[in-house]
Amino acid sequence: MNCTARLFLTLFLFLAFCAPALSERLPEPLVEYSAETVTRTGGRMSLGKVYHAPYMGRREEKTAGRPQVVITRMDLKLVWILMPNERTYVELPVSDAMGRSRDPADFDYKYTTVGPEFVNGTLTTKNAMEATGPDGTMYEGYMWVTGEGILVKMVSWVRGRPGAEFSTELKRLETGPQPRSLFNVPGGYRRLTPGR
Repeated sequence: MNCTARLFLTLFLFLAFCAPALSERLPEPLVEYSAETVTRTGGRMSLGKVYHAPYMGRREEKTAGRPQVVITRMDLKLVWILMPNERTYVELPVSDAMGRSRDPADFDYKYTTVGPEFVNGTLTTKNAMEATGPDGTMYEGYMWVTGEGILVKMVSWVRGRPGAEFSTELKRLETGPQPRSLFNVPGGYRRLTPGR
């Protein structure tokens, strides 16, 4: 998996599931929802769609102009990366997909509640966040979370590294049941072996 794909996957897992280290502050949302996403990193913007059910997530985006779908099944501890144009997919254990150096569970976090704020018409609580990685890298930012635990917006940056900023937000957030077919590999897809 190339660096861009790994970063995309790591951020998706971080945002969708918040990792065990965040569980006290940001519990797994038990409400099901879908939303459009706007993600900005390194001066680039990408649009996509996200679907969520308890311990299951699906994120659709275009990478280098090609559609890519990442399905994360925390209940199975698996990640499937789908390439719809080729009708192929890669299956990885969550731990392999993230890589230990970027596992959010390895970070130390500090939070400060700022207060209520509306984001794209949704009432959230804004929180200031600091995170320190195992290598000493420090991240700062803000997170806007609903009462149900949905991370509606996040802005973060690396302390001391201008331009190393990441942001993502949900638009047109709709809660309600999501079809389980969204969280499985469709029929007719061929499994690829990573590294071959």
